[in-house]
Amino acid sequence: MGSEGHLYTDAMTFAEWEVDMLKMDGCNSEVLDQSDGYPAMTRFLNETGRQILYACSWPCYDQSMDYALLPPNCNMWRNWWDVRSTWPIIRRIMDKWGNETRWAKYAGPGHWNDADMIVVGMKGTEMNEEESKTQFAIWSMLGSPLFMSNDLRELPEWARRILTNKEIIQIDQDPLGRVATRLTPFGEDGVIWSRPLANGDVAVALMNRGDEVRDIVLPFKLLGSGRVYAARDLYLHEDLGEFTDEFVGKKIAPHGTVILRMTPLK
Repeated sequence: MGSEGHLYTDAMTFAEWEVDMLKMDGCNSEVLDQSDGYPAMTRFLNETGRQILYACSWPCYDQSMDYALLPPNCNMWRNWWDVRSTWPIIRRIMDKWGNETRWAKYAGPGHWNDADMIVVGMKGTEMNEEESKTQFAIWSMLGSPLFMSNDLRELPEWARRILTNKEIIQIDQDPLGRVATRLTPFGEDGVIWSRPLANGDVAVALMNRGDEVRDIVLPFKLLGSGRVYAARDLYLHEDLGEFTDEFVGKKIAPHGTVILRMTPLK
């Protein structure tokens, strides 16, 4: 069905149409056929001579696949469940990514894990502003493509502010290409993520997974050897000062996130 049996023709047609991106899903296909089909489309797209960003859904259908096959064959790949504009689904996706430690090592420049779309500000969303800020922050920490699914004519102003936050987009697009890992055990409501950046800084997200306001303590020993860091809040666009040994994110809203750019000083 679909492109099955027509991969070469479809690839050449997409290039003729000057397509810039192709997402090839696996709907109604056999999982065993995907190990041949996805690499075959890679070859045919390369034969077109046109640069086409190739998004595949291979691991979404085959959770036990060898992830080493993905970077040579796909520019980005869906890993898991489809996103929905509800906090329980967003939280479940983030929990899964934190637990799947193997995923991070296969991401890098030119090949990325894809956590699915950004649902910030979608019409009919069940997510509040704090939950929406968390999705945008964590997807950026994970280096996931930031695809929106919105009617821009009806985008609320609070959602526009989140989606156009250049400092957080810079985290997502950092050229080093290494992505965030969760530093705290699964099940804790005070969740810490960190991501190394190309200039030596570290991006940190302090996420309140729980339903009550809480402080989250970031011990600097989790970040490496530095004891003194300068912190910048990327949602507030404010330099917060220098801190020794630890930083405390205070009174973080339920389901909310503080995202920081930490610069080592000593």
